[in-house]
Amino acid sequence: MIDLSAQRGTDLLRTVTALPRVPDGLTAQQRQDLLHEEAALLDFVKAFAHTLNSGEIDDVVAAYADDATWLSPRGQFVGAGEIRRNYELYYQPVRWFTLWTNATVRFVQPFDEAYVSAYQYSIGVDAGDPLSRGGISTDVWRLERGGDRGPTWKIVERRIDMVDSHGHRLLPAAVG
Repeated sequence: MIDLSAQRGTDLLRTVTALPRVPDGLTAQQRQDLLHEEAALLDFVKAFAHTLNSGEIDDVVAAYADDATWLSPRGQFVGAGEIRRNYELYYQPVRWFTLWTNATVRFVQPFDEAYVSAYQYSIGVDAGDPLSRGGISTDVWRLERGGDRGPTWKIVERRIDMVDSHGHRLLPAAVG
């Protein structure tokens, strides 16, 4: 398992990408299943992007495990309540639209634990302020599924680090 708190930015992206694309010991059928599972996980990432851009906080928070941890430039948020509060701050006063590029999927425990790493590009829109806002970040997720969580992937850890910004103002951390 990768310690998301031990590395930052592009070093963390490179660590995830350096994991074996095909874990050792998979049968021929599991190797074939890997392609399907990788596509399904990339679809989860795309669906999360659409959900995030919709601004529906309940749906966004539902993508996280109840005890998830999120590290960002604003601090560490643990649990659904803190993650919800962070998104409430994220959506006000600026409305952000986000996309991910160079997404990499690596399975640690096929097919119940995986990492996703990507560059995150965010554009902020604020009707009261005509200045454009934008940010470029690295974004790494550790996801789990299976067991009593059912077939759906859940983000259990997430690490975002700013790479560059233009008019990107960090909002205050959630007060718990």
